[in-house]
Amino acid sequence: MRKIFLFLSVVILVLSAGLFAADASQIEDLKQKQSLGFDLNGNQVIYRVWANQNVGLDLSAGFSMNGSNSMVSVGAGMVSALVEKDSFAVNIIPGLKFGYATGSSDLTLVGGAALEFMAVLSAISKDLSVSSQVGAYIGISSTNNQTNLLIAAAKDFAISPVIIRYYF
Repeated sequence: MRKIFLFLSVVILVLSAGLFAADASQIEDLKQKQSLGFDLNGNQVIYRVWANQNVGLDLSAGFSMNGSNSMVSVGAGMVSALVEKDSFAVNIIPGLKFGYATGSSDLTLVGGAALEFMAVLSAISKDLSVSSQVGAYIGISSTNNQTNLLIAAAKDFAISPVIIRYYF
């Protein structure tokens, strides 16, 4: 429930930031740069580079610890621009994620797509954005010779409520 609330809060922030933008080419300008982002909820660093004005690539890596367990994850996604207006954008990101948990020897592979709502924080910096993603994923998880099917739509790992990106 907390993730849904955070997601909706960021979407409202993104939408309101897009309505009051001053420069119509802010999103296009950012696509000329690379970015480094941090998923505040998922403990991931996300590198984004755009091949052109319509298609980009996201590469992610994450690490988290919970007691004696640690989790390492890597992922990749293809970013496609759907809607752009002033400093506001909506992107779709199909991709794959792979994770490994050391304590349980849990291997996870998921694939799916996320819808991203993004706004440039031009009041703070033209090189800073905030975004939120919600998606649907399907995959498998294998622990101690037992394999499980994973399905998540707009919950659990399918929501990244707050992603802050810096463009350079």
